[in-house]
Amino acid sequence: MALMTPDQFEESLKALKPRVFMNGKPVENILENKNTRTVVEANKASYAWALDPQYRDIMSCYSPLIDDQVNRYTHISASTDDLVKKAQAGTFTAEMLGTCIYRCVGYDAFHSLASTCWEMDNDLGTEYHPRFMEYLKMVQTKDLSVAGALTEPRGKRSQKTLDWPDPYLSLKLVDKNKDGVVVRGAKINISGAFASHELVVLPQAAHFEGEEDYAVAFAIPTDAEGITYVCQYSPYSAERDAADDLEELGNPVFGQRETSMVIFKDVFVPWHRVFHCGEYDYSLKLVTRFAKTHRMTCGGTCKVGFMNQIIGASKLIQEYKGLENAAHINDQLMEMVVLRETGRACGLASATEGAEEPPGSGVFLPDELMSNVAKLNICNAFWRVMALAGDIGGGLIVTMPSLKELKNPEVKDYVKEFYSFGSEVPTESIMKVHKLLQHWTAGQHGVAERDRDRQRFVVHVADGHSRNRIDCGIVIDCLAGYGLAREVRQRDREMPLLMITADGGEQYPKPQLSAALGKGQNPEQLVIAQAEQGGCDLGVEESRRNGAAVELENLQVLGGGVHHAGAILFEDSAEPADVHRERVHQRDPRRRGDLYQPEHRQEGALSMELGVERVGVRLRELVEQLVEERVVLQARLRALVLLARLLACRCLADQFSRVIHRQPYRVTVIGTQRRLDLQ
Repeated sequence: MALMTPDQFEESLKALKPRVFMNGKPVENILENKNTRTVVEANKASYAWALDPQYRDIMSCYSPLIDDQVNRYTHISASTDDLVKKAQAGTFTAEMLGTCIYRCVGYDAFHSLASTCWEMDNDLGTEYHPRFMEYLKMVQTKDLSVAGALTEPRGKRSQKTLDWPDPYLSLKLVDKNKDGVVVRGAKINISGAFASHELVVLPQAAHFEGEEDYAVAFAIPTDAEGITYVCQYSPYSAERDAADDLEELGNPVFGQRETSMVIFKDVFVPWHRVFHCGEYDYSLKLVTRFAKTHRMTCGGTCKVGFMNQIIGASKLIQEYKGLENAAHINDQLMEMVVLRETGRACGLASATEGAEEPPGSGVFLPDELMSNVAKLNICNAFWRVMALAGDIGGGLIVTMPSLKELKNPEVKDYVKEFYSFGSEVPTESIMKVHKLLQHWTAGQHGVAERDRDRQRFVVHVADGHSRNRIDCGIVIDCLAGYGLAREVRQRDREMPLLMITADGGEQYPKPQLSAALGKGQNPEQLVIAQAEQGGCDLGVEESRRNGAAVELENLQVLGGGVHHAGAILFEDSAEPADVHRERVHQRDPRRRGDLYQPEHRQEGALSMELGVERVGVRLRELVEQLVEERVVLQARLRALVLLARLLACRCLADQFSRVIHRQPYRVTVIGTQRRLDLQ
């Protein structure tokens, strides 16, 4: 049988000599380094499960290619049933590991390559498909672990690829001859490649005429000459390095996700391992087919597995504390389960609605709409689950002492007594569960934390490491921003919040949507809560953009309370409207308000203020203040990273560029469907 044992897998890694660097030093042995070892253990587990009768049905399958049983992570789906098993395998693996499924990117790349290579051969008369299938046959026969690499530095996004000062910011062909091709460049954020046998490389983006040398896909041994891995190094990495007992860590065996930059310095790839070379029209197909497959994996399977682990730990803590009948905790657990099941349903729907693509290729890919919905849904759901888990775990998640105190004769009796909550469960188990939730909710995975001493909100940006500290909370996004603001308000009713958004924040009950459509109602007729009402409830200053040409210098910033900028296209000197005061029993048709707001101040043409005094600070002045105090920008003022929608980001980037020596500052945009970098 073509299945390796976990021990055989580890033994096979000893024959590889990848060039790896971490924390400024070479990693001499990935099997012995505490951080790289976690990837080895994670991959070993996938080999063990494929052999375990309890999990064999989802973690292994029959391959007609070699007429033998193979690991699921080397198989290409040939039916919707295969896609469903693929989804189940992803959820199971993520739940058991509590960290990255390192083999999933290579697995998803297989689907894209098999599909697109078949189409290229059909359309162009190339011979890529038999090459790839022969490669896959080798992978299955030897039961190899294959990582995938797509993401690239890509250079300045405002410039076309051919205009970059360094043509090798993206992976590019250097040479090709009768024996093969030579490539140079890099891939970034690549998960666990140094502890795999093979690396499958795909283009990250579509390519166009003139960019033929960037349109390349291939497979290469992970220790091929010219390949270097520069690994991430985070506080979690340092903690693991320093730990004399790994049981002190929240995920002692499998750790955190380990990624690296993969540098290709004139790496030779023989032709039998090249699956795409210059056919730029098909780069986009490789990317999109990978994307729909991987979004099912990320959105509908792996994060679902993570949520299973988090929910399980939260339920245990509830039981340890004797709070099984606490209605608010049961409500939180129920919400977590609903979010998890919604993600799982999206993943399974994308699998069951999948189809052969292209027809005749024999390759089944997930449904594109549902896989994208799965990824979009999980972007908010996962963070919400972690926030709820943090509430259930309470302060002990971040204040608990070391497990070593259980062996300290001076205090062990006290620790056992006071951290047992009167439960019959061993104190060590209780503390370990809290350590697990600490790993998920209070470390790098967490969305936000509160600095109680300085009364500041700490925004964790997209890379999971950087933090922009500001004296008030800034929420910049679409409707999800209101959800984030709501979470902040649950913890702090006083801290000022500023919302910069292109979303009005209007709300309507989703169950009424179908009925409304049947009655021919328009969206405005469904709205039951306007933006200013939601902002008032949250104590958020809201500044809503109504046009791309709006100058943010005209935007007024409030010191607290709510600000609704409904029409910021006009100058602040506009003639104020004649507005009467409103009483509890009398509603002015020109105004909105609630019973606890019996008096309103004047409403100008620009804005409506709800229960607050105007603070005459323009956004440009705020930017200058933040720059001067260096409370937002990092050392040397290199970059500003904000969670924002595209409409707001262009102007924000412009404002910072004007203020700070006319230097361009990057704004990372996370929209509802895409992520962009603007200069």
